[in-house]
Amino acid sequence: MVEERHNERPIRVRNEDDHKQNAENCGPRVRFEGSSRFISMYTQQGRKGTNQDAMTVWENFNGEKDAYFCAVFDGHGPFGHKVARQVRDMLPSRLCSSFKQLKVNGSNCNNETDEKDRDNDENADSEVVSKNPLFSSVKDRIIKSFEEVDEDLCVDATLDTYCSGTTAVAVLKQGDHLVIANLGDSRAVLCTRGDNNQIVSVQLTVDLKPNLPNEAERIKQCEGRVFAMDEEPEVWDVLSNNEVVKIVASARKRSTAARLLVDYAIQAWRHKYPTSKVDDCAAICLFFKNKKPSLTKSMSEASRFSKNYPEMAAPAHHHPKNIKTDDGLDTVINCEVSTKKLPRSVSQGLTRRKPSKDFK
Repeated sequence: MVEERHNERPIRVRNEDDHKQNAENCGPRVRFEGSSRFISMYTQQGRKGTNQDAMTVWENFNGEKDAYFCAVFDGHGPFGHKVARQVRDMLPSRLCSSFKQLKVNGSNCNNETDEKDRDNDENADSEVVSKNPLFSSVKDRIIKSFEEVDEDLCVDATLDTYCSGTTAVAVLKQGDHLVIANLGDSRAVLCTRGDNNQIVSVQLTVDLKPNLPNEAERIKQCEGRVFAMDEEPEVWDVLSNNEVVKIVASARKRSTAARLLVDYAIQAWRHKYPTSKVDDCAAICLFFKNKKPSLTKSMSEASRFSKNYPEMAAPAHHHPKNIKTDDGLDTVINCEVSTKKLPRSVSQGLTRRKPSKDFK
């Protein structure tokens, strides 16, 4: 069940029809699967046992009509699936409750005492904050919510988190603003267009793995261990960022975009790593605009992609004859994305045993 820590009652919806039926309710709409006007989400279990991926989308997040919270969680360890689902249920509610406190208090997080513990991080990204006031008021609330969820996992006697945990990649969209938070090696990618109207991918998160010096040091500071083992492939080893955005842009309907991407990823996995078991795959596609764009260039680029990988041709249910074009696909957004080195606070992960001080 979704933990309710806000005034409006969240509505569980599964498909677009449910979305329309509940349009009159002012509470947030919570999705674990399905699609809507701006959302496509899909997950498929791999061949390694229980599906340890979890995902959620909250529409009208925090009572705002143009606000979306999207998150994907990739569990690991014996009870990774339980941890992923627990975080999926708790994190959005915590964030929603925290943001409501901002509205009630009428002040931003800069005056709170817990910000003093992050002065060094604030100095590192002061330029980003100065350009985007929203970021300064949201950042600490997100970090605090992650800390609280982590602490709850540690004290939950019904959940064995000794060798289990989860990644988390979350996107908060409010109006024209995007705020991205990530822990672990799940990834967020933005699709935009270049000067010649070509599809361009922009990676918004850093894959936090021990091969990064800062991440290895963080693990050691949390009294964790970094050791070598045979690395198994993952989705981002079989599809590049550019390939991912081209696949999404080739979808005939927004509602099929996430499934199309997952199907292609599985096909690519089997082609590139035939002796390796396919892992769980999960994807959420968040679209920013409503108008119909021209699909000519997107479709031609996707066609070239399929020709280069004939073994990865889309499944029969994605064949153009079986899909009618209705709402088009527009992933274009004009925004500036900082390419500077991320502050240390952004490159930290959920711990499995340590308290919240490990995030600082």
